[in-house]
Amino acid sequence: LDFVINTDQTGCQYEMTYNRALDFQGVKTVFVEKQSLNKLIHSYTAQYYVTASGKLLPLVSLGPHEPSNKFSPTISKKIQKLSTEFKNVVTCSKSGKLTNKLYKQFLGNILVPYVNKNKFMLIINWWEGQTDPSLHDEIFENDSGETTCTLKFIPPKCTPLCQPYDIYFHRQTKIFIKKLQHAPILLKNQREIASREDATKMLTYAWLAKCKCCCFPVKLLKKHCACTEVTFIKYAWFEVSLCFTCFYDKYHPISCSQTIRL
Repeated sequence: LDFVINTDQTGCQYEMTYNRALDFQGVKTVFVEKQSLNKLIHSYTAQYYVTASGKLLPLVSLGPHEPSNKFSPTISKKIQKLSTEFKNVVTCSKSGKLTNKLYKQFLGNILVPYVNKNKFMLIINWWEGQTDPSLHDEIFENDSGETTCTLKFIPPKCTPLCQPYDIYFHRQTKIFIKKLQHAPILLKNQREIASREDATKMLTYAWLAKCKCCCFPVKLLKKHCACTEVTFIKYAWFEVSLCFTCFYDKYHPISCSQTIRL
């Protein structure tokens, strides 16, 4: 089961918002204030890889929007540092969506190190950019030149019914990102976490953490972090509660000694 792998992409806005606002009943137009319209319009693509045994591959694909189709030297250097620190594979595109070329790069950077020369099954959506068997045959082969990848496709219009990512995982990922971006401490300090750097960091957190009910129970409001600040989140796999600063700004996984249960 470790070599039965499913993958799918999802689009995320740099700034995730709630489509609700408070006003008096009967008001025809409700005005809201947004800090950056650009962050609402532009998006990036994230892609995770999970096995039938329940393991998430350690690297996450991230495809941010970049009008010039490439990062500037300064941004490229910063992205490279962040990718190493947070274990992501970051490659930009004009649309912020996954292209055929980017998909091929992600297979080489993420799947090849995991499957090595072993035979495996890859279950993917029926999307034109990734359904070409020759593309996979070119990348995955053993020492004898035999193809090691068996492709299985989820038929068009069936993903809402049987694609695990669409049914559960991606929704939880976006809920988690919204929770981070709307943390009370950020609103209090008028701070945003909606940059490329934040996207790289949050996507790593999104698969380390799990769902809303595990990480953000109501009883957290009565607890305090070890630093005495009010608790923001509880880890899903062991009893540790942290404030936003200890969890996000200090990037807790670096100092965490607990074994992550995937």
